[in-house]
Amino acid sequence: MEADGQALRPGLRLARPRPILVLVLLALTLAAVVYGLALQSRQASAPAPPAGSFHDVQLHRDEIAFARDPATYYSRVIAEERLRGYPLKPFVGVRPPALAFALAWLPGGETSARILIGALGAAVAGLWTVRLMGPLGSPGGALGGLAVATGVIAAFTPSSYLMHECWAGLLIALSLALHPGDRRTGRMGLLAASLLTGLAAGLIRELAIPFLGVMALMALVERRPKEALLWAGAIGLCLLALLGHALAVAPHILPTDQGVAWVRMGG
Repeated sequence: MEADGQALRPGLRLARPRPILVLVLLALTLAAVVYGLALQSRQASAPAPPAGSFHDVQLHRDEIAFARDPATYYSRVIAEERLRGYPLKPFVGVRPPALAFALAWLPGGETSARILIGALGAAVAGLWTVRLMGPLGSPGGALGGLAVATGVIAAFTPSSYLMHECWAGLLIALSLALHPGDRRTGRMGLLAASLLTGLAAGLIRELAIPFLGVMALMALVERRPKEALLWAGAIGLCLLALLGHALAVAPHILPTDQGVAWVRMGG
């Protein structure tokens, strides 16, 4: 089958004018990254935190240690956050425990976690480079891969495996790269992989749940109602997990615990 004189490719499809637009957007993205790095280098470096100060990385290390004793996990995490002055209201001030438990039970500990998130970052960059080569050609695919690499480089920083946002962001990118689009051959396997990685992102960080909603909406727009139901089911599972998390946090919250206003002036 052909459209506009071009053979249709499975998955990502772009009409003739669009590859040029995509290449321009990729070039602008890279230019913005370079500008940001140059701007950052001109700014005065922030003062180093005092020795022994507590920060999020240490909190996430403690969460993994607490996850090795599931019965006391919530009481110990919330006590630690209260001691360090973290806001505990609303309940999402306490991170969902999926990542802490996964890393606590991962054979090989920290070394395995570093290897796993590095492999995830490499897979995201590689798959997107290959996928973009179809509609954009080799130069465009290489440029796209370079743009993607500016985002996945965080996976290779020392504490990346402790950060929920890093895992969730990479899993979203992998889910999009695996999605079959209009592809017919091997569609169910790719869709299952895309769905599971998106679900994992939502379970690790609740901020990834809207991504599942967008995927469900796009499936409806593209007249794939069964796929839309699958994405809606993933949303349901994430919301159930979030409800369980809220119920687990609630008994440990005190009237005197700090809250946080998520929308406010000044950032």
